[in-house]
Amino acid sequence: MTTESLRLSKYMAELGLCSRSEADRLIESGRVLVDGKVVDTLGSRVTRDQKITLSDDVRMAQPDRVTIVVYKPAGFEVEGEDWLEGARPLLTKARHSPTDKSGIYPLRRHLDHQNLPVPLAEAATGLLVLTQDKTLAQRISKDCELEYLIWVEDEVSAEQVTRLNNVARNREKPLTAFKASRQGDHQIRIVLRNPPKVWLGEIAEASGLVLTGVKRIRIGSFSLGTLESGKWRYVGLGERF
Repeated sequence: MTTESLRLSKYMAELGLCSRSEADRLIESGRVLVDGKVVDTLGSRVTRDQKITLSDDVRMAQPDRVTIVVYKPAGFEVEGEDWLEGARPLLTKARHSPTDKSGIYPLRRHLDHQNLPVPLAEAATGLLVLTQDKTLAQRISKDCELEYLIWVEDEVSAEQVTRLNNVARNREKPLTAFKASRQGDHQIRIVLRNPPKVWLGEIAEASGLVLTGVKRIRIGSFSLGTLESGKWRYVGLGERF
């Protein structure tokens, strides 16, 4: 029996399973098994008589660029120049949704060169999209319809909804294709195109409404679906915005 140990990543490269750099990514993503048990700690050591295997999904074709959707809770600032730092706490392995059926395994490089086509303010909740596909990012920011639910302090009247629509459309820079409709006593649905350049609270305040909550529920044809609050998943092959 061999007792001398060596780094797991080095042994994987020796076995021809992958390169050493790719081995580290696979280890971190929990796709490497040593004697049938997952080992996901970088720097782990093994002996040459141990059996090293990759979980089946590693052998599937993986995309060069990934798109990630997140159900953002309130309290995370995902906007401005440092938006990725605000998003990082939401993109941990522990927050990866069990509903993810994409077959994509998480790698550190999936956070490189990410684009945020439609930011979301700290107090707001709902759908976020991060994508390494610049063409998709441009299309979302220019062409996709955005749908929000907002909650207000006082009961909503038809006159207030009309005023809200007028304020949004008659600004110096009108909000594109803006349409507000009453959804309940304290709830309004808002649909618009292109990311708003102002916080929706400013539009509500100018309309005489006191905003108490904002939730983005749809971007283009992509909605939150079964994604849990505070979780993220990959956009799989065949899913479209």
